[in-house]
Parts: sequence; C-alpha cells; structure tokens
Amino acid sequence: MYVNTQTFSIGNKVHCSYCGKKAKEDWSWHNHRPDEQYFSCDCQDAKQEINFQENVVKIKRKAENEISELKKTLPLINQEMINEHQYNFELSVLKKKYKIE
Repeated sequence: MYVNTQTFSIGNKVHCSYCGKKAKEDWSWHNHRPDEQYFSCDCQDAKQEINFQENVVKIKRKAENEISELKKTLPLINQEMINEHQYNFELSVLKKKYKIE
C-alpha cells in the first residue's frame, strides 16, 4: 500500500517532517501512471500517521456502507404519479396552443 507521510523538501531531497531523515520514495505503476510518487518514513511518528490514515479509510468505508443501507430504507418515488402529472401538464399546454377545449 502506498501512503504519503508528512514530508518537506529542500532542494531535490525529501525529508521526514517527524524525524528529519531522508524519506523513502516509492512509485506507483498502478493504471500505468509512473508519475505518482509516494514519500514515507518508518519512524514511530510516521507509523502512527499511517495507522491514522488507515483508520480513517476504514471509518469512511464503514460510514459509506451504513449510508448505503440507510438509503435502501427510503421510500420509492411514485414514477406513475409523476408521469401522470407530466402528461396532464403537456396536454394542457397543447390544448392552449391549438385552442382546444
């Protein structure tokens, strides 16, 4: 898994924002996009940040699943009624246009 941790760059070198060591660089070849760079460190604070990011992803996924389940409880729209109103409206417009009673 590719994860960025907090880094800063000076010149063309990237360093960990927590310990100051040179950050590890990784490239993503996913979807044929070699332009994506990931910088991370293996210090304790960076590991905590990675753990935090993973927990956020898990919570978001769980929330999305719960929202999806809640959406299933919503009542369905009455498409037949909507079509009838649309038909009556269009019919009244045509009657006015062609002066039909």
